[in-house]
Amino acid sequence: MDLVIGYPQLKDSILALENVLQIPEAEWIYQIFIFTLNIVFMLLILGKKEDFIIKSIRINKVVEVMLWCVAVIGPISLLTVSEPNIYFVYGKIREFIGQSPYSEYSRVWIATTFSSMSVLALRFFYGEEIKLKASLVLFVILLLDIYLNNKRFIYGFFVIYAAISYLYGKKSFINTSKIYISIALFFIVYVFYSFNYKYQYEVTSSEVYASTRHEFGRDDVMKYVINEKLIEKKQMVEYPGQTYLSIVLAFVPRSIWVEKPYPYAQYLTGKILYGKTGPALAGWNITNSLYDEAVSNFGWAGFVLILILLPAFLKYIDSNKNIIIKISMLMMLVFYTMTNVNWFLPLVYILAFIIFLRFVLENIGKLCVFLKLNESK
Repeated sequence: MDLVIGYPQLKDSILALENVLQIPEAEWIYQIFIFTLNIVFMLLILGKKEDFIIKSIRINKVVEVMLWCVAVIGPISLLTVSEPNIYFVYGKIREFIGQSPYSEYSRVWIATTFSSMSVLALRFFYGEEIKLKASLVLFVILLLDIYLNNKRFIYGFFVIYAAISYLYGKKSFINTSKIYISIALFFIVYVFYSFNYKYQYEVTSSEVYASTRHEFGRDDVMKYVINEKLIEKKQMVEYPGQTYLSIVLAFVPRSIWVEKPYPYAQYLTGKILYGKTGPALAGWNITNSLYDEAVSNFGWAGFVLILILLPAFLKYIDSNKNIIIKISMLMMLVFYTMTNVNWFLPLVYILAFIIFLRFVLENIGKLCVFLKLNESK
């Protein structure tokens, strides 16, 4: 696209991302990394010919009721804020950044995010046996969640909802077309939000191109990190592994650990906006992914870790026999390639605990046998 259309002209606040696109060394390193990563992915799927078939899953009635309770908390979360009328106009909450109404927004954001995930879970469990009434209610809740949530990230749930419906339905032309239509709608709404609510661009052809490249390409952020960390030898974070500490120990209150690291997006934004090593502590962050976070923390070793750990994790997902855990891990991995893991960190903790608990329960018998054998000796 750089050769055919040209380099995007980004906003002045993120001009550093535009400048790095014209650095040949960063471009070459980026292309080699992407090429190598694709080769690794191809080797992983080479020879796999088995179809992925999902059947309906029966769930405990208590679990079903709990999921419905979580699903409805999204729209109900408006009752927890002092001025719910603000949310009736889409995007209006962004006008109150730094003010009291915006401090309450986190309640709505968290509630609608969990609500949407419960909607997806219910749709998955109901499968092909879902009733029309339940399908309509779930879809309406998902629409309300997306409207109230006010984050572009949640638009992707449209695609996931359509994909679940597709997996359960007949693989006909009509059902397949629904996937492409949902993806097209996702892109349209996503770009519309970027123009009108986040960046407030004037809709010109050059700005459409610039926003689309920045929002979906993410190559600018990766090349920026490559240039700063690998070529210029500058620090992106204050010490190696700093932002991973913020993931593992996010539950520790800052009042107890004053020097607790911030999420990686804070350091990335601080570097791009102000050229400093440290958290930006701004009201918004530049979106990152697991790839540039690894390089920012560990430099060249970050590339190696990605090429080793990512395929290993994918193989672990593929070998897992529990379909719910398998899909949950895959979804979280996809999310992490698109945004900061701290947005959905509670779900990562829950999933990690479930995996650990299953590992303990599956191996406790082996441990007991091992201890008895040692006692007999």
